[in-house]
Amino acid sequence: FLNSYDTKKMASSVIVQAIDTCKDNLKCFSMTDGIVTKEIMSALAKCSNLRGLMLSMTQTHATDADLAPIISSCPDLRWLYIDETSGLFQDASWQALLKDGSCPNLEVLWVESTKGGNGRRNVARGDHDLIRRALNARKDTLKLCMINPDDKLKPRYVIGSAKKTDRLNGEKVKPQPSFD
Repeated sequence: FLNSYDTKKMASSVIVQAIDTCKDNLKCFSMTDGIVTKEIMSALAKCSNLRGLMLSMTQTHATDADLAPIISSCPDLRWLYIDETSGLFQDASWQALLKDGSCPNLEVLWVESTKGGNGRRNVARGDHDLIRRALNARKDTLKLCMINPDDKLKPRYVIGSAKKTDRLNGEKVKPQPSFD
């Protein structure tokens, strides 16, 4: 578990070296308040015994395409928590979840990856049909699925639910009153 809050800069090369050193035995990796790089993601994708990944309140120099290989190449992955405002979890990651053999034992998926614009907020990043397909394909294995939870911790998509619990398109921004 790495927390970079009190450090000015934690060199990613040191993190990569630590991951490489224990890649055969690394079971979980958690980073908070750090900078996630492509090199860190690449090193994690080589950890075939990885069971859990948590990235929270991090800045990122990596992309969605760098996260997808972790999903595809870590068959023991059981929980995945990505709390990113940078949009790290998008189409490549959802597509990786659909691939045969990708983390078949995944039980916990918590993703916060939203954007705003066009008069809407909290819109899920990525193709919404792809997100629905990826989640519905895992309905029998996921025990906890939290996709872009709102401030009451209600997910914006519930697997197999009716239309009213599908809020991947976010919500309309309410006009602010003018006090002129």
